Amino acid sequence: MKHARRRFLLGAISGAVLPRVSQAQRYPSRPIRLIVPHGPGSGSDVRARPVAERLGQVLGQPVVVENRAGGAGVVGTQSVVRAPPDGYTLLFGAVSELGAAPAFRDDLPFDPLKDLQPISQAAQGSTVLLVHPGFAARSVAELVDICKARTGTVSCASGGAGSLAHLSLLAFRHLTGTDILHVPYKAAGQAHSDVIAGHGDMLFDYFVSMSGFIRGGRLRPLMHSGKVRNPAFPAIPTSAEVGLPKFDLVAWNGLLAPARTPRPIVDRLHAAFVKVMRSGDMLRIVADAGSEVVAGTPEEFAAFMRDYLHKAREVVRATGGTLDG
Repeated sequence: MKHARRRFLLGAISGAVLPRVSQAQRYPSRPIRLIVPHGPGSGSDVRARPVAERLGQVLGQPVVVENRAGGAGVVGTQSVVRAPPDGYTLLFGAVSELGAAPAFRDDLPFDPLKDLQPISQAAQGSTVLLVHPGFAARSVAELVDICKARTGTVSCASGGAGSLAHLSLLAFRHLTGTDILHVPYKAAGQAHSDVIAGHGDMLFDYFVSMSGFIRGGRLRPLMHSGKVRNPAFPAIPTSAEVGLPKFDLVAWNGLLAPARTPRPIVDRLHAAFVKVMRSGDMLRIVADAGSEVVAGTPEEFAAFMRDYLHKAREVVRATGGTLDG
């Protein structure tokens, strides 16, 4: 009787595990959706598209980018959290929705540390401060002087309340003792367009989405948050060089899946993603945009997210920042 019961239990366990193993072995057998929770032309979108093309080549199935903007990345991220954990709906997530928004909000419809499965970080880069070319400030010191002389009237555009740009503005105001007006938009591309058109004074964003505007002279960079000067933009001083060493918020993105995605599928995606990110052309693309490839393990990405979120929450606490401020 004992032997029969043991055989029954082993059979039941095998019956539960084998379909998942078989599914993972066949994965992927159809196209994969890669959700970018920001609009076309955003930093996440610019980074995701070449990654998706190459990832599809490695996996043998198309990886289709789908933009789902809204709520500083929250809307698109929530759609991935709710998706079946089968590896066919993935998130190209970034700092705004996974590191900044959770620092501002306790009412998010997801917990980035519990409801998503990190696969690998993609790249990391500095946050860069830029002004309209017609704005009088040609340095951070001049910008601070102008902001203090025009209290509450210098405007800073962002891609939304609770975004990395918003978090960066809070830190900058706190460190410089300035009062700068926050003007959130529904998408980062709209914020870029308005500042370029002269309808706003300044903004913070990623190098990856700003590199073309910097090279084309459409926006003037004043500093970036890296520890050393960026080889792609050696003329831009670091925050430490302009007297703000504690302004060290970095931008990052990576690949994630819904929580409870089977480990064999996670491992398959991880191996393919790291191969893509460490390829010669992707290393060049990322470097040209002023960033660096960071292709680590799922566990390393999870630890990085935890540490960054803790740091972001400290910024919000220290500055008394709110979604309305």
